[in-house]
Amino acid sequence: MAQEARREELMGKLDDYKKTRASHQWRKDKWLRWKKSQKLLGKSRNINYKAWEYWEPDTESEDEGEPIVPRDNPEFMAMEMDMKERHKKAADKAKTAEKCRQRGNECMKSGDFVGAIEHYDEGLEYKRDNKALWTNKALAELKIFRWHDAVASCNKVIEYTEIFEDGFKKSADPCFKAFTRRAAALRALHRWEEAAEDLEDALRLFPKDREARDLLEKTKAALAESKTVEDLEKAAAAPALEEVEEVVREGPVRIEIEEESSEEEEGPEGGAAAEGATSKHAGSALRSLSQKDYKALLKGLGKDESERVKFCARRGGKNDSIKKEDSRKLDMRQIEEVMDPSKLDELIKDAERAGLLWKKRQGQVVPLRSDVKYLSSTTDKDEDDEAASFLGTVVPRVLGVLHVLSSSSDHHCALTAPAVRHVWPLITNSDWRHAVLELLFEWSQRSISAKSMAEFAGRYPDPHLRRLVEIVASDSKENMLPPGFEERAKQASERLGGDGGGMDGLDSVFDDMLAGLSKSSAAELAVSALGNICLAGQGLPVFKEQLATFRDELVLALSKQLKPMNWRLCGRAAGAVCNLLRLGDTFAAAVEEKCTKPLVIALRDEVSEGDESSATPMMKAMREMGAGMNMPGMPSSADGSA
Repeated sequence: MAQEARREELMGKLDDYKKTRASHQWRKDKWLRWKKSQKLLGKSRNINYKAWEYWEPDTESEDEGEPIVPRDNPEFMAMEMDMKERHKKAADKAKTAEKCRQRGNECMKSGDFVGAIEHYDEGLEYKRDNKALWTNKALAELKIFRWHDAVASCNKVIEYTEIFEDGFKKSADPCFKAFTRRAAALRALHRWEEAAEDLEDALRLFPKDREARDLLEKTKAALAESKTVEDLEKAAAAPALEEVEEVVREGPVRIEIEEESSEEEEGPEGGAAAEGATSKHAGSALRSLSQKDYKALLKGLGKDESERVKFCARRGGKNDSIKKEDSRKLDMRQIEEVMDPSKLDELIKDAERAGLLWKKRQGQVVPLRSDVKYLSSTTDKDEDDEAASFLGTVVPRVLGVLHVLSSSSDHHCALTAPAVRHVWPLITNSDWRHAVLELLFEWSQRSISAKSMAEFAGRYPDPHLRRLVEIVASDSKENMLPPGFEERAKQASERLGGDGGGMDGLDSVFDDMLAGLSKSSAAELAVSALGNICLAGQGLPVFKEQLATFRDELVLALSKQLKPMNWRLCGRAAGAVCNLLRLGDTFAAAVEEKCTKPLVIALRDEVSEGDESSATPMMKAMREMGAGMNMPGMPSSADGSA
């Protein structure tokens, strides 16, 4: 027999032996288990270890079937009762935790995020491994800006699945929510690198999620910008470092330290000096700027990207070892390290104070009890004067800087989004209204800030949504004309009514008029902002519910702007109508009833000149203002010419 054939024969016998041995071992194990069950039943205590070789199982299947349990053994019955009782308690706890989750979800829908967190915490007392409770709690914590708490809640889900499920695929949905919500909290803490890693993990679970992909791109851009800030800081610190090295090379330096008594520091002059030295940091940075410095700041932010980067960047609190080895759990001790606030953070604090002071001046405070009488004092008058001075100086500057940043890039606009809740209430002031509307329009064009606006409007619809709808619905000159246009028109009329300056003067007048028309009116900004907010809020039930209260008024106002001669508002109104259709059947029915016919007429007459009935309030106002304008070479209305 050849060597290869002999080898094949031996290998075949070896395989047969392995199969026989495995079957032998399986039958032995089954025999021992059967004998143990017989022992529990109170039969013979002696086990014949040779008899198993002759014992044949009832079936070749490896299924054990129903276990043989003793019927009259009191110890086993007590153990069985204890197991059933434990199982019942666990099931009851799971039901209670589910009820807490549902109550928390109801609070989330109504906007009571603090109440939702309380219900989720209560549910977690009954069932700590309920991943839905942790992720929902993290979402509620994001809504009220508890970034560190949200990171900790998401950590629980990620750590549990890593340990007990050996990866994230088995619980893909809760893990995806945990990664994306932790990334949102990390973005708010300016932890760009960790946020990008979380979003990448989330996309491994659901690669086609558009929102996560978009957020990852924005986070990578923010990470690249943070590295740019580090490079700029190193470049700025290089000359100072060279000076230090040069001093060290020259040799030792004698330094004299003068000591001052503590009594002098605490004196009236010393205290005032210290207060003046720290007032720039303790108070409003914008308020302390002169008008010249503020204009220089605004110009620098508008033209130089590096200035915007440094203005928005936080410093410090960086650590390269935030994650534990071989784990996606983040170390909370290092996450809680506080970064130095950026200049943008100080600006948002100014916006917050301005919003609070304005609400207080408007009477939007918690009312006193009916049986308590408030007594005014001179201190209150001083506080009111201080508040009025602060608002008059700081608010226009805050709005100007925020507008420059929000219009520069998606990243800087997202960084200014926390100011939405502070700026929007200022729309009730007529002096700031147009600047606020311009800022709301810029915010509404970017995905992250637009979603923040929709969430805020859903939680506080009055007066924020109501005021936007009122601006859209009103036909007043203040809403339909660009700011300052009426004054420009009067000045142009006076210039043309005088000498006129010939054709050069006429060209100058028309340039001024076109410059005035280049700005958007309050109605244009409000229509566009509302349309964009509707697009961002289509997935928010609370926003849709609150906007539904203004549905008829809003749809009717938009339908009035759908006129072929309305070249400034018709397109914006049509876009807003299209976005309203995304909010559900109730909005679609209202749009179909009131907007379909005007929209068809506007499209049909788009290329025609239109008639008097198509004239918009803005066109009528311009005709009224231009009625007395006598342009050179053209007949005046006083002559009765057509």
